[in-house]
Parts: sequence; structure tokens; C-alpha cells
Amino acid sequence: MSESWRNKDGSINYYEYMSSPEWRRFREAYWKRNPHEKCQRCGMSNDEHRMKFGTRLHLNHRDYRTLGCEADEDLEPICKECHDREHSGDSAVETLMALLEVDSAKKNPPHFSYLGLPETDWEPKALELITQRRANLRTYFTQEQESEEMWRQLAHLTFVEDYVRACMDLRKASA
Repeated sequence: MSESWRNKDGSINYYEYMSSPEWRRFREAYWKRNPHEKCQRCGMSNDEHRMKFGTRLHLNHRDYRTLGCEADEDLEPICKECHDREHSGDSAVETLMALLEVDSAKKNPPHFSYLGLPETDWEPKALELITQRRANLRTYFTQEQESEEMWRQLAHLTFVEDYVRACMDLRKASA
């Protein structure tokens, strides 16, 4: 099978891959295996999504390292609105960062259960989200596309990571 979306150096042209027959076949097979999935962010069902947007839920790559050879666990079904937020920079990590900035003066950090973070000891999950977002940024922006925006986002992630680590230190010191 020809992989016209694969570059000569073995890397993948994301846009060509996403419009390829291989991706369409994988996506169809995913939905046959998982017909009752809901948006992993807001809980919208496939039926609700079809009524509102005329299509089934989107499949979002959790990270791009497996692009072209995805497994089900590499993807998350999400609705159009959540997917748009993900790619506009208003993802769960971005929401977490915004909340952390607002609450950074508080001694007791906020809880983020609606982002999938536990009520207590939320810091390791937050660090995991930050690491995932950092990897996605570096994969999304190729060397030719590196931009001021990418570096701004990476610097912001470092700032938030420092805050999360400070919260961990505060928790250990008060224990």
C-alpha cells in the first residue's frame, strides 16, 4: 500500500495523512469497535453530536508520535466544540494554566476535578498534562514552522510547571 502522506525522510505530512484513505479506514473501524463513545471532555454522545453538527464525534490524537500507526488508546473521541478549543489553545492544559495563574497567590491550590485531576495530590496529573502538551507542541511545529508563538507557549508551560512543583513542595513542607 502506498503511503503518499509519508515524506522521504520517514516523517508524516499531517494534512495529507488526515485526508488519506488509510486514516478514513482506521476512523471507520474505530467507530465500529466503539459505537457508543462520548466526548471525553464534555460527555456529548455521538447521537447528540450528529443532531447538533451533522457528523459523528471527532477523533483527537492524544499525541502525534503514533501518527500513521495509531491504536485506539492513542485517540480520544471529542465533540467539535472541544476539538476546536483543543486546537485553538484552549485545551484542558490551557484551562489548567489559566486557572493556576488566577489562583497562584493562594496558599492552597485549586482543585481541578472537572479536568480529570484528583481532589488531592493533583500535581502529578497536572505535570503529566504539561508534559503531554509540551510534546504535542514540539511535534505540531516542525523545525521549519518553529515560531514565536510556539516558544511563547513552551515558556508558559515552564512557568506553570514551576508553579505546580512549588505547590508540591508546599504540600510536602506542610505535611
